[in-house]
Amino acid sequence: MKRPLSCLLALTATAAVSATAQDLRPQIEAARKAEDKASLVELQRRALAAGSADANLLRELIAGMIEAGDAKRAQTLLDGSASKLAPAAVDELRGDLAAAQGKDGEALAAWERALGARPGNRTAPLADKLAEQAKRSGQPEIAIRNLRKVLGAVSGTDAARLRMQLAMALLRHGDFDEAVKEGQAASKAAAAETVVKANFPAIEALQRALPTLNPGLARARSNPDKFVGQMEIGMLCAAVGALPAARQAAEAALKAQPEALAPVLLQGYALRAFGKPDDAAKLRVAPIPDGPRFVAKLLPALTSADVALRSGPEAAALARRAANLLAAGQPVLALEAGEAALKADPKNGIGALIAGQASSQLGRRAEAVRYAKLATELAPKDAEAWNFSAQLQRRRTDYRGAVEAFTQALALAPRDVDSLRGREACLRTLGRDGEADRDREAWMALTAPKPPTPTPTKRS
Repeated sequence: MKRPLSCLLALTATAAVSATAQDLRPQIEAARKAEDKASLVELQRRALAAGSADANLLRELIAGMIEAGDAKRAQTLLDGSASKLAPAAVDELRGDLAAAQGKDGEALAAWERALGARPGNRTAPLADKLAEQAKRSGQPEIAIRNLRKVLGAVSGTDAARLRMQLAMALLRHGDFDEAVKEGQAASKAAAAETVVKANFPAIEALQRALPTLNPGLARARSNPDKFVGQMEIGMLCAAVGALPAARQAAEAALKAQPEALAPVLLQGYALRAFGKPDDAAKLRVAPIPDGPRFVAKLLPALTSADVALRSGPEAAALARRAANLLAAGQPVLALEAGEAALKADPKNGIGALIAGQASSQLGRRAEAVRYAKLATELAPKDAEAWNFSAQLQRRRTDYRGAVEAFTQALALAPRDVDSLRGREACLRTLGRDGEADRDREAWMALTAPKPPTPTPTKRS
């Protein structure tokens, strides 16, 4: 029976203490091949304790400690042995430590210094780390600057991989023509390389979009309404995955119209994509569940509402803002907008409905019931208002009240499946099975798959 390497390490612990660094090399290589990281770190530590002066072994040991989450010991060892390592290796390890501690800026700065010191055979892996960190933190300009510098120092598949990373950084930065050029070059050099193959579809999609994307950007930049123009740029960039560029456009739009909400939502959306939920939360932007719909449908509507509200609180625009905020998964902001619509026009039924739906999502049941009742009073011909009121009453186990509200909703929208299902469930709970069966038959007929249309037979 073959023993795991870690077991062998434990069995030979006493002998390894007295072994020379040269004696431990076979075990180190075996651990490296087996990807037994815990054993590798321990063997490297023993080899160094036995007098090894191998700088690569020292670098690997510190890197292994960082990867294992032992940042404190790694920091102590690095500080005590920095003079034994090349400056590039020291900066790379300092960057690794910063990245492990979530200090993105420090990590990128340290790795950039390491690349500037010409790290030899570490150039490609170091550039990979920097490019990935720059992507995660939404700083493609750092990746672009460094990848362009190192491309001349690498060759083969390394060059193709880094060129594709450059292409994707250019895409995120909004340099679309350059992104397509670099991406095509990377694919031509090594189409089967993993990173190249994974990212080339995005480059192809960008290339297909260029004929409409570039003219759209040109029109947006020349728009005399700076707020609208910058939001158009942000939406065009976000649609092709250039979120750092979209965030910059949102910041410019917010400067042009500080009270607007659409650019705040776009900034928060981008920040969450960069792995910065705390920064997005400071803007009061919650996670957005459907990114493509948000960019293509909801952002334009929110931008339009922002424009309509320039001259002051207008109830219809506030209600539209509230509805789109709720659709974007922002109940806190939607509630505020719905209440603002009611303040501007106390008879605004949509504002009351959205305020109720947002209150319900936030767990504020009493407010939700109050706004639902108000919505049916202000908009008695709104089927959605009656359906919402019915759903709330059903949750409160007021099944008779719920049946009445569902019936009102169905009088306005007889083919609404949600209302039919909801009324069926309430009727069945009340023991009114005959009526429940009729509702079940109705919604099942509405949801039944349609038979395929027969293909006409050709006559000879």
